[in-house]
Amino acid sequence: MSKRKKGRIIPLFAYTDESGNTGQNLFDPAQPYFFTGTLLTNVDVDVEGAKLHSELLGKLGVKELHGNQLGFAKVNLIAKEIRLFLEAHDATFVFTQIEKRHHAASRFCFAILDSDYNKAVSPFHNLSAIFHRKLALDIQLCLSHGDARDFWEAFESVNLKMFVGILENVKMRVMERISDVRGGALLMDALDWANANPGEILRGARTKVDSVNVLALDLLVAGIHKFTSKYNRIVVFRHDVQDQFGKEISANFELGKNVKADFGIESLMWGMSRSERFDCSVEMLPSEKSFGLQLVDIALCLASQAFLGAYEPRQDDCAALCDYILKAGYLQDFTSDGMQDSFKRQYEEFMAREITPGQLENARQFRDQMEMTRVRRMNSMEGS
Repeated sequence: MSKRKKGRIIPLFAYTDESGNTGQNLFDPAQPYFFTGTLLTNVDVDVEGAKLHSELLGKLGVKELHGNQLGFAKVNLIAKEIRLFLEAHDATFVFTQIEKRHHAASRFCFAILDSDYNKAVSPFHNLSAIFHRKLALDIQLCLSHGDARDFWEAFESVNLKMFVGILENVKMRVMERISDVRGGALLMDALDWANANPGEILRGARTKVDSVNVLALDLLVAGIHKFTSKYNRIVVFRHDVQDQFGKEISANFELGKNVKADFGIESLMWGMSRSERFDCSVEMLPSEKSFGLQLVDIALCLASQAFLGAYEPRQDDCAALCDYILKAGYLQDFTSDGMQDSFKRQYEEFMAREITPGQLENARQFRDQMEMTRVRRMNSMEGS
């Protein structure tokens, strides 16, 4: 990011594009991942780069720069000019990667572990990031690909019979696969309560807000908060036009654009704080009208191939451009592997702390009191 004078706010311009959109179909074998890429620069690329944009279009004899349509050979013809332009304007990138099957599995986990609806789940286990992730990982270990697909269908139509069938499958695998006695018991209580009260758990059908497109916007905002400085302000945010989910993306952006989530290792809980980063609304714009959107389309084409291990090393200008993009980029992922890595880091950080005998005794008392409350709550609502 640009250097700043003391007390000075540095404006940034953002351009976002998507790749791998299959709408609410999360199980297309040809596109298992959904990506977004966001270009951040210190100038309005659509204005500052207008002359270069025209030159590049003329050089290739095309009306628009699309990475997949151009292919590596044609991108290579303009890669040097693009890289020099990006370098001159301190360009950086924030990418998001969503594993679509993991999104469906996670929505199942959220439904089961939501203590507002499932009275067998303690609010502490629901709201504590480290415990929630551990329970969710165990559930996903017991949720087959077919179960995840069936849940996504049941979620669409509020099909309680199909939902109960999935719960029975997962319960059987929990008994077979989960060796952690305490964790297994908590999961069985949660699944049994859901099985007895499916209408409480699956209260409403999924909507467009549940799409990977809206989730990607949330991940992007979180990534920008992590990747940029408190002195940065996004003053222009242009998103490639989204006919199917544009309204929901815009609404979610307005709700969360200046909210930052933090994990507190002392409390084990997620916290929310206001963090000014966006001084604008999202502007949906057709890509043909924006050089910035076309640049991030090319960047996303190259970077997504690299993230999937499908990019073959090259020794040309295209390789130099890809190198720059990856080095100047930050990836915010939502994948099964990413969730496991995140849990491992949190667990190791927590276990590395020195715990006094007094703290350990307090923890035991808290656990016992929490368990009494959970069981009482569960039994009082049993079969409701």
